[in-house]
Amino acid sequence: SIITRIDLFEKGLNRESGNCCYDTRCGHEAIGQRGARALIPPREGAVEWPDVADGQTHPRTAILRQCQQQGEKHWKQTSGYHRRRLAETAMFRIKTLFGPKLKNRRFDTQTTEAYARVAAMNIMTRLGIPDSYEVAA
Repeated sequence: SIITRIDLFEKGLNRESGNCCYDTRCGHEAIGQRGARALIPPREGAVEWPDVADGQTHPRTAILRQCQQQGEKHWKQTSGYHRRRLAETAMFRIKTLFGPKLKNRRFDTQTTEAYARVAAMNIMTRLGIPDSYEVAA
């Protein structure tokens, strides 16, 4: 659940993103109680929620309105939600290249191993990305 995920983080968490399956009152309340901002796209067929106690628009309703007015893609770019996809892609690439598990048992050596994997992936990426440029038609 989203509450379990949030409990794993320290209080310094300032935003939590998840896919639309986390677009629930429970999820939004859990994130809000920790002082973080929810970056969760609304579900298909979502409706506006009532205003919060002080008469302000519920943050989830603000997200819904922005998605309706400017499109979900625009909201993902302007809110920073797209960074979640980039992180997921990076983790997929690391696991594909090096396997799903770390080999070391101790946390300090696992940290070193993870840094080494990221450094190796970055080198492979730099070597494999072609120089591209626009060709006049």
